This record gives sequence, structure tokens and C-alpha cells, in this order.
Amino acid sequence: MTNNDLAPSGKPLDDARQFLQSTGTDGWLTRDYRYTNPVFEAALGRYVEHLTRPVWLWIPSDGEPELLAHEVDTGRFPAGSPAISAYSSRQQMVESLKLLLDGVASVAMEYSPMYELPRVGRVDAGTIELVRSLGVEVVSSGDVIQYATERWSPDQLQSHFYAVEALDRIVKQT
Repeated sequence: MTNNDLAPSGKPLDDARQFLQSTGTDGWLTRDYRYTNPVFEAALGRYVEHLTRPVWLWIPSDGEPELLAHEVDTGRFPAGSPAISAYSSRQQMVESLKLLLDGVASVAMEYSPMYELPRVGRVDAGTIELVRSLGVEVVSSGDVIQYATERWSPDQLQSHFYAVEALDRIVKQT
């Protein structure tokens, strides 16, 4: 693969699906509550103001992404967002998650096994327990985050190489 083959498309949801398909992971389930998970925003590709309840973004490896949000927050998502399912209680949220993940064996989440990558660990243990209680294996989303939201464009990579060369010259002169 060339650097251009690996360049981000500017569409994190599409890039995430491409990565998930290549790894055999069923999907990426990212969750935010009170802006504690910046990865949610990066995956969605936009900032959504004034979210007051837990919100979930399901990105299946094959299929269309879907949001699960409390009914008081559904109107806060702009046009062009993934389809939204609403819940009005915790029980309804859990039932909706169960339906969303029906037939799914494994999901990537912002989870860092043994705290190996603290930057990735954005989802609390209770959330992981909840998803696992639905019969779904949870794996770290570290690699999908990197691929879908944090890759350099060819121009950024070239700029990095330029900076490395400049710093190398400076260091050798002193």
C-alpha cells in the first residue's frame, strides 16, 4: 500500500467500516455521556451541543451507522446525522441496545485491556459490563480510532518529514 492508499477519506464513519471489515470485528460501539468521550465526536465527525443523557453510536462493519439517544436529545443532532433511535428510560435504553446488537459477536469500544493505552480507555467498567451482559465480546477500539480518526493526510505526512529534516539539520549544526 502507498501512503495515498492509507490516507484518511475525511469520512470517519466510512473509514471505520473499512477498518472493521478488514479485522473481522462486527462493529464499533462508541458512547458518550456529558462529553467525557471525545472519540464519540471524532467518530461522528461533528460536535453536538447540549447533550444531556448517554448517547451511543453504532457503526456496524456492514450496514449503516445508527445513533441511540434519549428522546430529549434527539432533536440536537443536525441533518445528515446517522438514523436516530430514541429511548426514554434506562430500561428502554438497555432494550434498544439489545436490539441494536442482536446477532453481534464482538464490538470495539473505548476500552483499554489492562490499561495498556490509557488514552483509549474512555468507557467506564459498568458500560463494558452492560454490553458484555448482552452476550457481546468487547475489544479495544484503539486501532479503529487510529485508522478512522487520527491518520495523517499525505500533506500532513510530508510536512512531518520536512520538520524532521529541518530538526536534523539544526541538531547537527549545534
